[in-house]
Amino acid sequence: MLEELKFGIFGVIGIKPDRDKISRMSIASAAFETGQVFFPEHAPWLPELERELFSFPGGKFDDQVDSVSQALNYGRSGAWVWDML
Repeated sequence: MLEELKFGIFGVIGIKPDRDKISRMSIASAAFETGQVFFPEHAPWLPELERELFSFPGGKFDDQVDSVSQALNYGRSGAWVWDML
């Protein structure tokens, strides 16, 4: 799947997950708590993402939550800047 994304979208990179989903989101939650996470106000996918975020970790689905947490944690590592150059 990663190879398919790389073929269709410039700049896609694979991130090897560290820890379990709950631990990763626990680390990333600081960005939400400090108001550092912004989503487009009228995006058609936003209600679904919000449902998943607000029901985590007890919700039926959590793949988007995990993707968001990994992206936030990767961005905090500082590696993002170098990968985009």
